[in-house]
Amino acid sequence: IRFCMACAIVSLIATFIFLINCPNVPMAGVTAPYWSRQIVKQQLDQYKVFYDKPSKRHLGNSSSLDENLTAACNSACSCIRELYNPVCGSDGVMYYSPCHAGCTSVNHTELSMGKQVYSGCSCVGGNVSRGDEGFAVAGKCSSTCHHMPAFLSLLFIIICFTFLSSIPALTATLRCVPDSQRSFGLGIQWIVVRTLGSIPGPIAFGSVIDLSCLLWQDRCGELGSCYIYRNSAMSQYTLIAGIIFKLLGTTFFLVASVLYQPPPESPLSSCESMNHGTEHMGNLPIKDLPEDGVIVNLHARL
Repeated sequence: IRFCMACAIVSLIATFIFLINCPNVPMAGVTAPYWSRQIVKQQLDQYKVFYDKPSKRHLGNSSSLDENLTAACNSACSCIRELYNPVCGSDGVMYYSPCHAGCTSVNHTELSMGKQVYSGCSCVGGNVSRGDEGFAVAGKCSSTCHHMPAFLSLLFIIICFTFLSSIPALTATLRCVPDSQRSFGLGIQWIVVRTLGSIPGPIAFGSVIDLSCLLWQDRCGELGSCYIYRNSAMSQYTLIAGIIFKLLGTTFFLVASVLYQPPPESPLSSCESMNHGTEHMGNLPIKDLPEDGVIVNLHARL
């Protein structure tokens, strides 16, 4: 039990890896404002001010979200909200679709990447001094964050120490339950695990993940899947949920360690008693055989 408690403490400390997060790729109308000729391109770096305080309209009101996705550069395009086809602009900003980026034509397909390139994008920031219009490439913009190796390494530690305590906990359960009730005890234990863990666990974590959603899919006025998550919020919510569950597990192991009483020594079983008797008889002195080597039983009947 103490070993299980130590594993729970290590995994609890490692839970703080969820503080590691990467910033969101700027998306026009969601986490960054639209570019315009009157706005210098460097002002897009200030999208964090807009992003750290997202409007509640993003969570459920699709009409308000349409207003955010629509700007002067794409107002005449009559873009469809249901068509989600993200493109990455040449200014490093992601757009909801080529229509929302104000693109007018498909230029060509890059052979190396196999992605379509849209040109004449009025919403994408180009070279202001030369008057160039921006272009966009099909697909989401790639992130420049390099925290993934460190995150996966510490996540492996959490998973390793979480499952490392499973067999010792099972052994402790078998030692605390009488031999005649071990199968019944294991059945009750797994019923509790399934009832309190496997069934409500995915629902609870799913709700936590949904809280960090910024952009929802709109299916005939109903919310569908989430397109864009707020990484910092997901990191915080996952950390809080992980700490709560790990603290509960550590507390239960601590209480079990305090209340545990070793079972009394059971009497020897029949097999053990026979073996013990055989060993005792083997230590008895053996008398010498007669000279002819035959032992005669005087009470034997003919």
